[in-house]
Formats: sequence, C-alpha cells, structure tokens
Amino acid sequence: MMVAVFGGGHSGTAQVRYSIRPLPTDSLLHLRIATTFTGEADGVTRFALPDDRFGVASLHRWVRDVEAGPNVRLAAREPGVYEVSHEPRAEVQVVYTVAYDPNEAGFKPFGPSVDAHHFHFFGAQWMARVGAEKGAHEVVRSIEVEFDDTDWDGAWASSYGVGPGPHRIQASDYDLDYSVVAGGAYRTATAQCQGRPVLTAVHGDFAIADETVFALTDSVVCGQRSVFSDFDHPFFTVFITERDDLEAGAPLLHGFTAFLDPGASEEELRWLLAHEMIHTWLPRSARVFEAEHPDAPESRTRWFHEGFTEYLARLTLVKQGLLPRSWMVEQTNEDLRRLAYQPYRTLTLDELDAATQASRYNGVHHRLHYVRGALLALNWDARIRRASEGEHSLVDPIRALLREARANDGAIEIAALSRLFESFGVDAAADIERYLEGGVLLPPELDAFAPDYALRSEELPRFEPGFDVVHWIESGAIVDLKPGGTAERAGLREGMRIRRRGNAAPWHGRWDPSQPIILIVGEDEPRRFEFSATGPSMQVPVFVAVDESSSD
Repeated sequence: MMVAVFGGGHSGTAQVRYSIRPLPTDSLLHLRIATTFTGEADGVTRFALPDDRFGVASLHRWVRDVEAGPNVRLAAREPGVYEVSHEPRAEVQVVYTVAYDPNEAGFKPFGPSVDAHHFHFFGAQWMARVGAEKGAHEVVRSIEVEFDDTDWDGAWASSYGVGPGPHRIQASDYDLDYSVVAGGAYRTATAQCQGRPVLTAVHGDFAIADETVFALTDSVVCGQRSVFSDFDHPFFTVFITERDDLEAGAPLLHGFTAFLDPGASEEELRWLLAHEMIHTWLPRSARVFEAEHPDAPESRTRWFHEGFTEYLARLTLVKQGLLPRSWMVEQTNEDLRRLAYQPYRTLTLDELDAATQASRYNGVHHRLHYVRGALLALNWDARIRRASEGEHSLVDPIRALLREARANDGAIEIAALSRLFESFGVDAAADIERYLEGGVLLPPELDAFAPDYALRSEELPRFEPGFDVVHWIESGAIVDLKPGGTAERAGLREGMRIRRRGNAAPWHGRWDPSQPIILIVGEDEPRRFEFSATGPSMQVPVFVAVDESSSD
C-alpha cells in the first residue's frame, strides 16, 4: 500500500509518500515501507519511526533495516528518531521494515494483529512521521494512498479509500493514528449506503456466519447514518478481527475497527458494531472539552464520549428493530447493579482526574464513566420525551450538537452542550455539577421506560470479601483484613498480594454470590483461596415490566 503525506516540517515544505508492501515470512507478515519526500530547504529533515498510542511501548524496537537512498545520511538522534541530511529540497527516500512479533511482545488488546496470513495495523503502528513532530488534532497532513499489490494475492483494506487508489485525504496526526491498513486472509464485502460504499473486512473463525456479519454491519452502519441524517463520509470501512476474550474497538478515519472473541453471539456483535459506530459521531465528529481544563486528560469527558455512546448504541439498536426494548431495559438494570457494586461510584471528576495524574487510574475507574454516563443519558432522554410529549428524544440534541461541533473543527465546549440540552428541557449544567463534579449517586428517572416498565427495588447481597477492596484494586495487596472474617478464616493474611482472581468482580458483572470467590496469591508457589464474599443485603433500583411489578 502506498500512502503520501504532504505538510509538516519546520518550514512547512516537506512532502512525504509511503509505499507499503507486505513481506511474507514463514510465521509472520512484515510490512516493508518506503518513504519518499521532498526534504527541507536547510538540508536537514526530521524522520520519526512509528510511535504507538495503543499500548505497544517503544514500537520502534520492532522496526529494522532502516536505510536511506544515495547521497543521503541517517543519524539517530534519540530512540526512534533520525536526522536525515540531504541536498536542500532534494527528493529523499528512507526505507524501513515493521517486523512486529505478537508472540514476543505479549498480549496487547489493541496491538498489531499479525500472523503468517493476515495483518492489521493502526496508523500509529506503521507510519513514520516526516518533518513536524507528531502531534494530535493540531498537526494536519495530506495523504495520498495507493495499494502496491506486487506479488500479493491476499485481500486488503484501509481507512483511506475503497479500491487500489490513489486516494488523497487531509487528516490530523490524531486521525492518522486512528487509521488502519489490513490485508491477507480477510473476507470482504461491499454494500451501498445512500450511494456511498461500505466495505466490511472480516478475519477470524467466528461462530457467526460471514453473511450474517456482513448483513448486520450494513444494517448498523446505514441505519445509524439515517438516524443522525449524516451521509457525509464518501466511503466507510469496517474491520472485524478475531481476538480471544475481547470485545472492543476504536473509531477510525472513515470507519471503525472491532476486535471480537470468536465465540461471540449475534447479540454481542450487534452491540459492539452499534457502540463503535456511534463513536463516528462521539467523539470523532463532536469532541467535548472543558474550557477551564484545556489540558485535562480525556477521562474528564469520558462520561459523555463513552457513556452516552453506550446509551445511544442501545437506543439505535432498538430504534432499528435489531434488538427488543426488553434487552435495552436489562442492559440498564445491569448498569444499576454494577453501579451499586462500584467502589468508586461517588468519585468526582476532580478525583478521577487526580487518579489519572497519579497513575492510579484503572479499569474499574474506566467502567464508571460508561455506567454513570449511560444512566445520565437515560435520564436526559426521559426528560426530553416528557417535555416534548414524545415528539423528541436524545437523538435530537445530539444532532444539533453535531452541527455545532462541525462549525468548530469537531469540538464543542461543555457550556455549549449544556445550552443545547437546555433548549430541549434538560438542565444539563445542574446535573453535571451535582452528579459528575459533585459525585452524588445518580438515581434513574422513574418513567424512563414508561408505560411498560416501572422502577422497583431489587434485593442483592453486598460484596464483602473481608478486606479493603479499593486498596486491593489499586495495589493488589490485602490490607485492613477483618479479624475473624471469611478471608482471614480462609487463610489470607495482611500484606499478601493477589495475582489472579475469579468470580470476584461485581462491578464488571462477574460475581455469582452463590459461589465462592477465588483468589490466587503468590508467584513462585501460588496458593489458591476460596471463600464466600456474600454480605448483608442491599436495595438496588431496577426496571420491571408493569405486569410483573403489579403482581408483587
């Protein structure tokens, strides 16, 4: 595949072309990348090897055979960065090979997916940057893409266009990082959505037939674009790649990528497709920010970018008839249960920010944004429907938000978001202040699923393993062991470090109170402890079908 980037460089004149060719080996596919560019006027151009943002530290370690053309000198200035010396404004070529080995690197959820028969790389994982230092939304480069299929009989797909190209686009470094090149043993199908092509590329041995995967993808992609009245993308590419024990994805330039366990059900596939498709708009088309916290981490707005995405995915799946309303109600009930078990459920945005700054932010913090944001979206949706007597829903202010964000380079300030929702009958600013900035526990609206469902209380046991749960999550160590408690009686002692767990994560929906929790302690001689973590009962709000609740 060939990609050309124009722009960058301290003088703004560097021009870059990337020619990417798959190199089959006995066990892995490598990518041989030739970059050609017009160098800087002073005869020195910066050349930085791929720098991953998806969890592969020092990815340049997997790059080898970095070579320059005639009359060009390469000098390493720092790890992964070269100074290229050449004649002023000369055309320069630098070639390198990305030889990533997932077996040696270890499991990385969003690392390159590659074996002897296929490859899937994010832009951050293969693309060197020439000239200007890599930035985010502020560094914009123009790209021209053409696939080099010399001696290549496998499939291929990219975020740059449908067909062999050349494809010319203009994108920020952030967008280039969130692009994908993939090929090899992918199965592909192309459909049309309002005259615009939708290419789906699938790799893996899934329990779901390819025909079903292709049909569901087309339904979700075209259906959501209809819901949001957005057909601006000239094309759309969806990558679905097998990855054990994972259901996750990322929004891309003109598409999205999804990683899915091979045994996933159709319901799980529908949800994943819908969630990643919503990210086309949130945050890719409408990135929320706080004017008073311009340098804050993304975690401050994740309640919207992930939580509202979660709710809108459910809402659109039901709206399209792909899943029943009862499924959406049960997903909400699961959120309410998980929130009840969340050890961080009353943390404020500032406290979450502090956890990020102190490198204490973890997966349990992360899931709080999904649950709390989805419940806030549910409440705002209910209020909008109530205020408009059913004429409007959450989709309407989101459409307005997208229009305003497009006029502001894809960004919208929290105050503007609040103003938009206020016009639909929602005091968003008050809710943000109370529930997110203040950490008050968020109650669901009574009529969120009326008239078919009513809010009732469900009795659930508390999760009480007999030691400090928050300290365990953050450090892995047992502290504040309860004297005479089930953990101590099972043999656990103060200061022991837990290496693995089973049936012990109710905040993720993974706890059966009727079964013992399992904790593995120690490295050289692991010890297994099993005991009950069931505590006294608590009341949790859930939605119940009216015919069921009336019979209580």
